[in-house]
Amino acid sequence: LYHKLGMYDKASANYYLNNELMEKFGKEKKLMDAAQLSFKYEKHRDSLQTAKEKEIAELENLREQEKTDNKLKQQKIIIAVSLAGVVFVIVFLFVLIKANRNKEKANKEINYQKSLLTEKNKEITDSITYAKHIQHSLLPLPDYIDILLPHHFLLYLPKDIVSGDFYWVKQINVNEVFVAVADCTGHGVPGAMMSALSIQNLNELAGQAKSPAKLLSLLNN
Repeated sequence: LYHKLGMYDKASANYYLNNELMEKFGKEKKLMDAAQLSFKYEKHRDSLQTAKEKEIAELENLREQEKTDNKLKQQKIIIAVSLAGVVFVIVFLFVLIKANRNKEKANKEINYQKSLLTEKNKEITDSITYAKHIQHSLLPLPDYIDILLPHHFLLYLPKDIVSGDFYWVKQINVNEVFVAVADCTGHGVPGAMMSALSIQNLNELAGQAKSPAKLLSLLNN
């Protein structure tokens, strides 16, 4: 305004005054900005510190919580394993007791069957032994053989008490004696039955035959 009015002295003075004020204001503004920046920095640093401390605290809490959770998990695992072990032991004992009872029951049944088998075996053995006496009664007496055949030997060893093997001697006349050493079809009781039939038939047929061939032919018929 002073410059437009031609008042150059005042215009110049105000111009320099304005520059000083602007420079001063600029310095003050810079100081204020610096103070604000410092304040903001301090506040930000405090915020960061607080946030860091809060983060550290939260991390510590998380670690403690994790430790607590791990302990709880371990305790749960230990409890679960212990319960599983107890259940396994109970089941194992149950199975063992049941198996033992079944074994005792089976042993009783086996002993019962064994006693029955022993009794039946004794009955059968007694019957076969009695059959042996009958079979031996059909065989020629040793004294009779000694008279007819002074020089002889006899080996008779039944395999199963009674035998399908038999020997037979029959005098036909003063000069002739039939002698048979036979092995019947079958073993044990069936063979013994065949031998008894054969001895009986030979005794009946001996008087009708004049030769061993004829006697065997008659026996076969």
